[in-house]
Amino acid sequence: MSNRLYISRETAEELQTTLTQQLENKQTNSQYYVFLVWGIGGVGKTTLTEKLKEDQQYLADFSMVSFGRTAGIGNSIKLMDVLYKQLLDNDLLGVTFFSSDPFKELYQKYWDTIHELEKTPSKGKKEVDSEQQKLVKQLTSEGASAFAKFTPAAALPGTTVKKTAETAVDAAGIILSEADRIKQLLQQHRKTKDKRELKELMLEPLPKLTEAFLESCKQHNKPVILVLDTYEKVSPDIDAWLWKYLIGNAKFTESNLYVVIAGRNNILKNESWRKLQQDTNFIYDRPLERFDQGQTGTYLQSIDIRDKSTIEQVFKITKGLPYYLDKIRERRERKERIDFSQLNQDIVSLLLQGLNNTQKRVISLAACCRWFDKQVIKDLIEQQDSLEFKNAVDEKVNCFEWLIKRDFVELINGKYCLDDVARDVFRQEFWREDEQEFRQTHQHLADYFKKRRNEQLYDNSSPAQKYDNPQWRDYTSEFLYHQLYAGTKNSEIELISYLFTSRYFKQDDIVKMPVEDIISEVDIYSDQDTLLIYPLKQCLKEIRIAIDQSYYVLESESRAYWFLEVSNNIKKAGVDQALTRCFRHLHKFTGMAKFAGLLYKPKRCQPSQKLDYLQQAKTEAEMIVTEDDPEFSCDLFLWNLGNNFIELQAYQQAVDCYQIAVNFKPDKHEAWNNRGVALDKLGRLDDAIASYDNALEIKPDDHQAWNNQGAALGKLGRLDDAIASYDNALEFKPDDHEAWYNRGVALGNLGRLDDAIASFDKALEFKPDDHQAWYNRGVALGNLGRLDDAIASYDNALEFKPDDHQAWYNRGVALGNIGRFDDAIASYDKALEIKPDDPSVYYNKACAYALQNKIQLAIENLQQAINLDVKYKDMAKTNTDFDSIRDNEQFQELLQ
Repeated sequence: MSNRLYISRETAEELQTTLTQQLENKQTNSQYYVFLVWGIGGVGKTTLTEKLKEDQQYLADFSMVSFGRTAGIGNSIKLMDVLYKQLLDNDLLGVTFFSSDPFKELYQKYWDTIHELEKTPSKGKKEVDSEQQKLVKQLTSEGASAFAKFTPAAALPGTTVKKTAETAVDAAGIILSEADRIKQLLQQHRKTKDKRELKELMLEPLPKLTEAFLESCKQHNKPVILVLDTYEKVSPDIDAWLWKYLIGNAKFTESNLYVVIAGRNNILKNESWRKLQQDTNFIYDRPLERFDQGQTGTYLQSIDIRDKSTIEQVFKITKGLPYYLDKIRERRERKERIDFSQLNQDIVSLLLQGLNNTQKRVISLAACCRWFDKQVIKDLIEQQDSLEFKNAVDEKVNCFEWLIKRDFVELINGKYCLDDVARDVFRQEFWREDEQEFRQTHQHLADYFKKRRNEQLYDNSSPAQKYDNPQWRDYTSEFLYHQLYAGTKNSEIELISYLFTSRYFKQDDIVKMPVEDIISEVDIYSDQDTLLIYPLKQCLKEIRIAIDQSYYVLESESRAYWFLEVSNNIKKAGVDQALTRCFRHLHKFTGMAKFAGLLYKPKRCQPSQKLDYLQQAKTEAEMIVTEDDPEFSCDLFLWNLGNNFIELQAYQQAVDCYQIAVNFKPDKHEAWNNRGVALDKLGRLDDAIASYDNALEIKPDDHQAWNNQGAALGKLGRLDDAIASYDNALEFKPDDHEAWYNRGVALGNLGRLDDAIASFDKALEFKPDDHQAWYNRGVALGNLGRLDDAIASYDNALEFKPDDHQAWYNRGVALGNIGRFDDAIASYDKALEIKPDDPSVYYNKACAYALQNKIQLAIENLQQAINLDVKYKDMAKTNTDFDSIRDNEQFQELLQ
């Protein structure tokens, strides 16, 4: 424990006692695994956690972090590693104890794989290209948590009647999204290819690493206590990991693990934590209050302040806050004189006693900064008319050197800052004394960091190059932080424009980090807290969901509302409110912010408006592209515009976008492939094949391009060439069920029915629920006269797609051909339930009734068929199925 004095308080003792009982397995009314202590800054939460460790170190092993202070815990995976390494470093959990270490081994496997993906090219490439680098970077930054959930289903073809086989799968094989490309990289790279469990780990690392973490803790010979301090600064992602993946894990209670959370806020006011508590009752929570007068007196007497009137005066000034009392202790230990008679009722007078007005002024300016260095302080001082940086506060040292020697200034992770409590006090005082100057200072800092970030770039840097630059990103976060406190009329527009752009480049922390800090400093739900102007507090309340869950709120279309409610208890109304506020300013944006907003808007608008927004985005993109960054320019038109136009069936616009993409990057095989898809959709099959040829010249092992080329060749009737293309696709991806299926279609259309069936069987080997393969297999079997096998195939097709009216119809035909007329009629009835206007079904149903000599039913169904399509009148005249009723007068009248 540090040299802070510890004074017992009732709520703290209750928490300590309950934790001890849990560790000693004593009988209690409840079993607690999470211990929450919360209270205002400076109330002694950190001191209490240190006291817990000191008292319980023989019963349990501790691993402690402090958000905002502990380095290297930027995401949940890194946090687990830091927590775990503390245990290992203390020789508490080593390989000497266990034959295996689940977390250490799995974590090492995860990062070994990442490093291999970074350094070695995937199959068919000579070196790691920029595309692979980008995909691996994305894999590590987001853990691919959204990728497996939102991949669009492949398009399936329409059906045909009584043909040997259908046409091939329509050329819908665009290389769709980053998600697909990451999966493809993992499938093709030698490190992960054919390793299902490893691929699952890379795509969904959080749940698997968390389970391994729990398993390693379970193996420990003593309970493990994780202490998470300054929890008010935790990121939403880590917070969600804690309640959802760690504490919410079914194995959590068996893992020998306890969690202590200390922060300014009562997290049980959060819906997710409240629901967890309702479901489990795992959490023991206690608020930590200030010292009362008696406890304050006890503290002061322990540092040899015994005068009753002095104790009363100190209590009035400090209001019993342990932080302030500790400052008195530190000064007495340094033999500094404190003149209690000169202190007024303001705590600032205690912290600043002995300083002149200029020195106080410098501290007020520094308190506006999240962090500062010499350059920041120099700039702040020089913008003051009457201050000199060199000697304004002390003739011997400059303002920065003087400042960093104050007892409330800390060096954390290489950056200087005021400690949280002192900073709160000084900023509040600055704001009370002169709100206008307070906001002007923040505006000056915003302008300063905006200038400083631009010094990190070349003049011709593209937006992508800016967002790829870590120093530029850090300074942009500082700019946003200060811009919000400045509270100008443009602050909200700046915030949302960076929200859109940072989501586009998947650098969400640019916006998340400053907003999280502000929310930890300002109660945005209280009208009394006015450090942030009211309109911006309202803005943050409304768009916080979009900041915390930007992918699901802005980018994801499919199942986004469902996911947010199930995983984060976020209701649709809250999402819609955030979107309304965000898109309110869309017309005011320019450049990348406007382009990104125009991409996101079609995902949350009326279908009739989507194309217009996308066309506006294309216009904006044409003004953004730059020859200095062809990769970035290509991506704008390939992944964002071209693919979205494809989804809206605006195929010519898609072709135009893909053409622009290949103009910037002629070696981008994905753009050539997708261009071919769009041309295929337009019926320009020869041009499509030429585009696929270009893709394959660049990447000869692109199985998707081979498959798409085969489909186009098949449509032109070049079936042998189509089969050759499918064979090439299968050479590079033997488990490509679509290629096997399409190959079967082409073989069937050539009359090679046995080969077709063999191909369909291969397709079903890799995708047993492919109802189209089952259906076409049934068609081929039927044409071979293997009617019982055909019926069994149709049954399988209908198991996976019960509303496939064509399968019901063909099943009926096969049943009729083996004389099972009642079963055939039942199949026809199912087909008509699904598609009641299909004349062919009524016609075949009439045939079945006629063959049973059910004259009236045969005539009624034939009448229905003729009403829907007159051609069935002529067909009935020569169809021998009607011979048994041909002499019927009503039948003859029907055929007139």
